[in-house]
Amino acid sequence: MASIFKDKATGLYRVIIRRAGHDTVSRSGFDTKQEAKEWALAVESKMLYGIELPEKVPLTKAINLFDALTEYESEKTILKKSADRETARISLLKRQNISKKCLKDITSEDISAYIKERENTPTNRGSKTSGATIRLELMLISAVFKHRIKSKNEKLINPIKNVELPKKAKARERVLRDNELAYLVDGLKKAMPETKCIEDLIDIAIQTGMRQNEILKLQLHDLDLKNRYVHLPDTKSGDPRDVPLSPKAIEIFKRIDSRTKDKSERIFNVSQDAIIRKFKKGCLLGRKLFHEKTGTLPSPRFLVDLKFHDLRHQAATIWSKYLHAQELAKMFGWKTLELVMLYYKSDVPTIADKLASA
Repeated sequence: MASIFKDKATGLYRVIIRRAGHDTVSRSGFDTKQEAKEWALAVESKMLYGIELPEKVPLTKAINLFDALTEYESEKTILKKSADRETARISLLKRQNISKKCLKDITSEDISAYIKERENTPTNRGSKTSGATIRLELMLISAVFKHRIKSKNEKLINPIKNVELPKKAKARERVLRDNELAYLVDGLKKAMPETKCIEDLIDIAIQTGMRQNEILKLQLHDLDLKNRYVHLPDTKSGDPRDVPLSPKAIEIFKRIDSRTKDKSERIFNVSQDAIIRKFKKGCLLGRKLFHEKTGTLPSPRFLVDLKFHDLRHQAATIWSKYLHAQELAKMFGWKTLELVMLYYKSDVPTIADKLASA
């Protein structure tokens, strides 16, 4: 049966047709309700009787970016591992003025204007919207156009093609300095008092170099402590990976195993969203604790501009002193030498020591 809705923001009509034994079909951008009804009748006639009625409404009927984003989210985004983040990005784009424009009317000039508008829009924290963030938003808009051109055979021109995108962010090289780790852990304990496992989580991140979501998905049956590794069935690259464990990592997992009753539960019962939201607060509290304990103000760099993912960089820096680049790549799941070199930071004196012992 066909359901017809009117978008209050644009004044255009949207049709959704659901029939038992058939895939759900939807289309947006009808100027009048009559056009929407005629299109629905043509589609339902084909579904029920196999009769092709002439469509008065062209298949590439105008659709605005708002509705195109909605369809893309339901058809493509939900299938991605990064669905949560892309959904948030879609919600942000829907609040922008450009979302009200029909896809066929969006030009390269509109995209350039959008870039300038976003560059001048502060984030919720009051900081400037980064070029990397804007770049991700533009790549999402581009993906929507590509999807409609390839999957829906719509005659559109992708306006992103002729626009110079903001430059990619430089690879981060931040690692822990001096005694930052101790104050980071204490700060996170204060920021997340309900999360009793936060110290173990931070230690495992540094000991294994696993990504945040890889750690948070871990269950006890993923561990093989006898053979000293953890099996990751689902990783960012899409391939499973076995991560070797250091003696300290094994000790931590044994301690967790001994106190866990339900072996099917996640080892670290905390959400990725909670860590993202609380990590910066933990750094700020760590700086405050340093001041309270030492009576002196921390340096301007102390626990500043530190992200959870930097712990992966920290792990690579530590283990690069003991492992060859190929071994490090296998442990961390990197497929190219370029990725290895982003993280592999063996310093010159260490390399010289290896030459001396050769």
